[in-house]
Amino acid sequence: MRKRPAQPEHLTTSEAAALLGVSVATLKRWSEAGLLGPRRTRGGHRRFSRAELQAFLERPGPRDEAGARADALFAAAGPLEMEALLFRRREAHGSWAGVADDLEAALAEIGRRAREGRLTAVQRLSTLDRLGNAVASVAAGSVASRGAPRLLVLSVPGDRVRYGAPLAALAAAEAGWEPVLCGAPWPRELAPELARSPPAAVLASASADADATVLARHGPGLHEATAAARIALGLLGPGEWTGSLGGVTRLRRHAEIPAWLADVADRTAAPGAGPAAPGLERLEWHPSLSLGDETLDAQHQVLFRSARKFLDAAASGASKEDVDRLLRFLEDYAEVHFRFEESLMRAHGYPGLDAHAWEHEQFIRRLRAEGPEARSGTPGAVRTLAELVRAWLARHVGGSDQRVGAHIRHARRLARGRA
Repeated sequence: MRKRPAQPEHLTTSEAAALLGVSVATLKRWSEAGLLGPRRTRGGHRRFSRAELQAFLERPGPRDEAGARADALFAAAGPLEMEALLFRRREAHGSWAGVADDLEAALAEIGRRAREGRLTAVQRLSTLDRLGNAVASVAAGSVASRGAPRLLVLSVPGDRVRYGAPLAALAAAEAGWEPVLCGAPWPRELAPELARSPPAAVLASASADADATVLARHGPGLHEATAAARIALGLLGPGEWTGSLGGVTRLRRHAEIPAWLADVADRTAAPGAGPAAPGLERLEWHPSLSLGDETLDAQHQVLFRSARKFLDAAASGASKEDVDRLLRFLEDYAEVHFRFEESLMRAHGYPGLDAHAWEHEQFIRRLRAEGPEARSGTPGAVRTLAELVRAWLARHVGGSDQRVGAHIRHARRLARGRA
């Protein structure tokens, strides 16, 4: 029987690419990203270990999502490439908060490679810098909503991961807020700004790279400064915030930002203050609230009328049966309206669909969470829920929905122009 020829222990780049079933360019990129470690011949040519290639095929590598995302980040050399990558991920996820969580997994993979010695510290930090610059550039080009509540977004002094704060700003803008990036001020530097022009909330971002001793002083200092000014404070990211932080909201992921901001808006709305649009304080329809779509406007009018009946019932001390009937209709109609509104946004390619749908979801959740106590007939619970309904609808229809209306009108004008 003829012996099979021995297989070479080391393969050329083209042979290794053929074994893995990828192009030579892909193999080189994986090599530069630290996934594979070829040795060099005296002539400077790469040679790949067959055993290492076989092990690579058997383990999750760039074929898992985190590995693939890490490869893409590492390979995006220029600022335009990195920005293009970010926008592709935004399109895939539908929100900047989703992009942030995607990046967390990719950067965790890059960090793992650095710890294993497959990437140098400089390669890792260079990738982080390119990413931070690209996210900041995208955030600088975002447009804040006119008259929206302001959010100061801070980084932590010395934190080398700089993309967390600008991505938080993008997520806040999608949620209908006006984010203001403020660098990395110390609490004593922040206090005068809070006194000069108080925002509705402050959000501080800290990565896992942030110095624990800095966070131990920074967190309590921010808490003291914001508490003195009666401003909501959120601490974002995996950084190890420690110290006296009672009442401060911890946000582990960017996806939690929209819900937190919606809760802040509900809690800080002054009873009876209402937005400036006529009729919103009493939830009375006014032509200035029109979105330019007959069905949407008609549904909003029904929603206002049903909500106003619930407000009147709460004010007059209506029976449990009346409260239950009005609240059930309000819940059911709101869900029907929200589904229609979201389908219309989807049909017109509204970029803030996910954040807007999140507002809808949070409203329904609050109704269901606080509804049982109101249905029990407790007067205080009924009044509290009625104020939540009034404040949320006034803010949502007078703010978030107006941006939807502007987008739909613009999309329809463009479509008519092309016809």
